[in-house]
Amino acid sequence: ICICIFSFPFSMMYCLGQTTNLQQTEMAVIPGSTISSDKTSLQEIKQRVKMAHQLFTKGRVKKLCFASGEQIEGKPEAIIMKEFAVELGIPANVILVEDQSEDFRKTIKMTSQILTGQKISTILLVNHFESIARTRLYYEREGIHVLTAPLPRPEEKDFPLKSIQNEVQEILKFFFRPLE
Repeated sequence: ICICIFSFPFSMMYCLGQTTNLQQTEMAVIPGSTISSDKTSLQEIKQRVKMAHQLFTKGRVKKLCFASGEQIEGKPEAIIMKEFAVELGIPANVILVEDQSEDFRKTIKMTSQILTGQKISTILLVNHFESIARTRLYYEREGIHVLTAPLPRPEEKDFPLKSIQNEVQEILKFFFRPLE
């Protein structure tokens, strides 16, 4: 039983985090780096925005939603991501921003409200493979169907063992915590 309990989150992370959905959706949701890694990194943010830019220019998504109120040098991550996206040539009028949340659950709740207000029920989630499973679980609890677009991991970057350990714990908490 213990082997099953602990292998289940790893299986979810691997299966959901490695899957790239190729169908077109109305909106991509791009959370900030602190949402998944407890640290802020401009390099992480730029990597996410570049992926969103590729998805937008290839016609895979019509709108983008950057989400995180975590501050970097006095600015919310979501605002920094939007500014970088505009620099890359994405029109500002197709970008939505959720810049008030400062933790994972608030980000999910607040972006779900934005999506519901926009009458969007399916999103393309842009995130690292180890974070996709948990994020997907929480969005689907909010009634949002999630397709995935995992970020490519730079070869020079170390294997994200600490991040994976954190995600395993969070997935287990999701299933063992009473519904909120």
